[in-house]
Amino acid sequence: MLMILLLHWVNKESINETLDIFEMYGKASGSKTNMSKSEIMCIGKAEINVLEIQQIGLKYSKDCIQVLDKCYVEPDAHQYWLESFNVQYVPFKFSWTSVHCYWKSPDCLQLDFKIVHNRIFTNLKLKRIGLSNSDICDSCNSVVEDLFHIFLNCHDLDVFHNYVFEFLRELLEKCKIDILVNQGYRQMFLSGITSNYIDVNTYFVNFVLSVERLCIFKRRQMIKNDVKNIDLIRFFKYTLKHYISYYHVYCKITKKMNIFERNFLKNNSKMIEMDGVLIFNF
Repeated sequence: MLMILLLHWVNKESINETLDIFEMYGKASGSKTNMSKSEIMCIGKAEINVLEIQQIGLKYSKDCIQVLDKCYVEPDAHQYWLESFNVQYVPFKFSWTSVHCYWKSPDCLQLDFKIVHNRIFTNLKLKRIGLSNSDICDSCNSVVEDLFHIFLNCHDLDVFHNYVFEFLRELLEKCKIDILVNQGYRQMFLSGITSNYIDVNTYFVNFVLSVERLCIFKRRQMIKNDVKNIDLIRFFKYTLKHYISYYHVYCKITKKMNIFERNFLKNNSKMIEMDGVLIFNF
């Protein structure tokens, strides 16, 4: 995939404007430009019409316009997700934004990155590369374990997913659109909310989904180490409360409670703050 940026780079004063354009590109595409590598090069000059200027959101300068080529190779996993969800389009920008959102634990971030890239070493993959004798799920012991089976299809997760569905339904109840139907529970669970909605705390919903995925994966790893009878719902509640409480204390210390209120308390029926103390409704 070839991404084309149109910039004017006339003098030193234009450098800040150029960096702002890269930042806009990053927000629009969900990617980051590595300024320290030779990823950007001039490939000639070109004109740009008014409509294109408005769509891209750049200012037009006749002094000197250079077409800068940003080489971007689309991850192979994008096609995997299109085929898996049986759709023609997935707004991956939102998926990558959810993966890299700040204040997520390193465990959550690393796992989400691997999921979106389809790089989880399932039993199916381990058997293919000769590192496992069986591709059957270690939990249900009846079905081949692929990525969807780990996080969604295993029957041992049915009770947990029923709980998660109700949890999400309460978080999304003020939205006029039925997001769970519009996007689909399966897609939302694996890639997060892929749009912005009024009266929905998108950050918190994606934060919760990330913790849910992490708890499922940790349960799977514990089963592989012969740890049985794991109460997944209880484990999830503890983990979510632990992370939220940690960030609550952090924001108090660093005087960033306005950010905490926006990301965790706004439009949130599952928790409130009273006299500086968090009260959870789960």
